[in-house]
Amino acid sequence: MASWFTHPAVPIALSVGLGNKIIPIRLLAAGVLLSILPDLDLVLLQFGASWSSVYGHRGFTHSIGFAAICAVLMAFCYRQRSMVALLFGFLVVASHAVLDAMTWGGQGAAIYWPFSEQRMLMPNRSLPASPMSVEQFMRWGGFVLRAELKQVWLPLMCVALAFAMSRRIVQPKLSQLLRGRTSELWRD
Repeated sequence: MASWFTHPAVPIALSVGLGNKIIPIRLLAAGVLLSILPDLDLVLLQFGASWSSVYGHRGFTHSIGFAAICAVLMAFCYRQRSMVALLFGFLVVASHAVLDAMTWGGQGAAIYWPFSEQRMLMPNRSLPASPMSVEQFMRWGGFVLRAELKQVWLPLMCVALAFAMSRRIVQPKLSQLLRGRTSELWRD
């Protein structure tokens, strides 16, 4: 699995790219929590679920079905921005499975549950799996975090910053266009 430090990269990047008018801080905070929520399936292992079952790690909680359920609940909680919350929640939870399917370890994620229980892996599995225990993380965590920084955080933040910069350029022009000031658009 990708580390718990890296799953929040997706909601943070979306927030940076789209801005706090679209993703307010409360929605971002909920998104950060939702980004790690699928790993609560580790608790089910303590109650006897097997690793390979749909209730085990990377089972139904790592699926588009689970992402859809979480997105609907998020939209219900954020009624004033329900469509934004729905899309944001879905992307944040679904990204968890994608990041986990990019790691070297594990059997893959049940991304298509409830339609299929088959575990899926990405063709490019370039991320090391995060150690599961604190002791192992203290030994190997630096290696994992460096790889995640290089392969997840850096690309996501570059795209997010590009969106943020283009938003500052395009948004005023778009506002002028929507107000019918097309002659002013071409003067700059």
